[in-house]
Amino acid sequence: MSSYFDKAEREAAESIEDAKAIEAAVIADVNLITGDREFPDDLRQKIQKAIALLRIESVNGATKGKEWYESLGNSKLLSTLHSLFHEVAQARIETRFGILNDRPSSILSMRDEYTKEKEESPV
Repeated sequence: MSSYFDKAEREAAESIEDAKAIEAAVIADVNLITGDREFPDDLRQKIQKAIALLRIESVNGATKGKEWYESLGNSKLLSTLHSLFHEVAQARIETRFGILNDRPSSILSMRDEYTKEKEESPV
């Protein structure tokens, strides 16, 4: 199990306001990852669809995510992303900066480290 999502889901269960903030932070990380040119399009589409349909906070008012949270007290979005990132890890996707895993923070760190090394290396 991914400690990234376990922690996010646990903290999101504290209150709906906490859940909104945590979802926003996770969405920011996930968007940075799925926007990468090497991220598979099929998984990108599944992830972006989940974000659009299941987040608690929406511009248009009520969402499935808000209804879910009010009924069950947890984030359907975070749970769904957790499962989708298990799919990412199981696919063993090789990128220029390493194999993708189920922790968005780790993927971003790998990519940042790769970018930093490329910038520092002589041409």
